[in-house]
Amino acid sequence: MTPQEEQVAKPPYKSITKFDLKDAPQHATGIQGASKGGRRYGHLAELDPAFAAVRPRLDANANALWDVPDRNWSTLRETVRRQSREQQTERSSVGVDVSHGTVRARDGAQIKIKIMRRASTAPAKEQTTEQDGSLLVLRIHGGGWCLDPESASEEAEDSRIAGMPNVVLVRVSYRLQVSSGSSAPEYTYPYALNDCYDVLLWCKINANGMGVDPERTLLIGSGAGASLAASVAIKARDKGVSGIVGQVLDFPMTCHPKFYPKRPLELKSYEQNSEATTISSPLVDLFYDAYVPDSAEEVSYHSPLLAPSLAHMPPALVQVAGFDPLRDEGIAFSERLRGQGVASELHVYKGLPHGFPDVLPDLPQTREFHKRQLEFIRMCVDREGIFS
Repeated sequence: MTPQEEQVAKPPYKSITKFDLKDAPQHATGIQGASKGGRRYGHLAELDPAFAAVRPRLDANANALWDVPDRNWSTLRETVRRQSREQQTERSSVGVDVSHGTVRARDGAQIKIKIMRRASTAPAKEQTTEQDGSLLVLRIHGGGWCLDPESASEEAEDSRIAGMPNVVLVRVSYRLQVSSGSSAPEYTYPYALNDCYDVLLWCKINANGMGVDPERTLLIGSGAGASLAASVAIKARDKGVSGIVGQVLDFPMTCHPKFYPKRPLELKSYEQNSEATTISSPLVDLFYDAYVPDSAEEVSYHSPLLAPSLAHMPPALVQVAGFDPLRDEGIAFSERLRGQGVASELHVYKGLPHGFPDVLPDLPQTREFHKRQLEFIRMCVDREGIFS
């Protein structure tokens, strides 16, 4: 079945320009002792001293973002853009060639893409063999499915990756779950997933002109972007689409809290870190509840942790933060991958918040975070280690 033949859910056209941020988690698990964290991972929330010293300032920035009399998505996006510009010190794309294009989605919508590659490595007019092509890195941005690429603090990261030899990075501007217009639709699940999946198929079809190998794609995302990356990998496997060779999942959102299984996984960070810096559990609720309507089916495509099987998935690098409501679901996803025979490299950064490289760029852990990310991609490019 082609993407055009698949059923596309219609968005509920209603005004959703304003939102209500709760004061406490709305999907408490009811697990005894969850607020203290689990036996295995609870200790990971103990604050890193360097982070603890600046946490009041970071919390004040977060409060300024959310504590406004008239909360609306347009104001939120503009504020996040401004904060992102202030926090991000490495936004240069020096040494990287950038071009822009659009991909026609299954329903006719035009999905914007940004193509980045090392300078002076534009594809030749004719590609001789597939093996001559570069690795395609498909970037799926974060932002809770509602913040646009300008708001995601990933530009410097993309430049570093695109500057690597034999890599072409394509960034997908999928449709956001909530538009900022006065009476705009919600593009709830599965719009973002379908947009990313359709871009993947387009890249495979147009690989020759892009100078990439259609059988060598690595997916990368952070937060909601990591959720989409994992879901795209699952869907591609289910549909028999080949060529996804790796996935980099940073601070992944892998399961809506209302679907948390009680056993055998330890999923207590949602309550333990409910008031965490950069993202709280009420924020997780806000994003997830807007993205996943009550009528959503195919739970494995919006909550990949719950996929019936994770066998035959590509090798993964999973990096999570100890002081993050999403910590345990990221760990659980990596453990499920390994339990089903998939190579999954897991790193947990004790006592640091969700997305810490964006707000704490000078920490040694931030340098280690980026080093591990680039090394995983380099091994994929060079077909070393688990990619050999």
